[in-house]
Amino acid sequence: MNRQFWKGILIVLLIMQGILVASMLSVGRGTPTFVVSVLATIHVVAGMAIIGSMLYFEWDPFEPLR
Repeated sequence: MNRQFWKGILIVLLIMQGILVASMLSVGRGTPTFVVSVLATIHVVAGMAIIGSMLYFEWDPFEPLR
């Protein structure tokens, strides 16, 4: 997959993170919804870190499959 695809996915993750953080501001701490929001934030941040490192190191994980 090319770099533009991964940049697009990274932009989508950034938008999702922004929406998630904005929604977390209206949810009270300690509620089940807040806990799920924190878990979702962890997953989104992990995805951003993985894709960011792929872009930084110019690594294509699907290259051996071609």
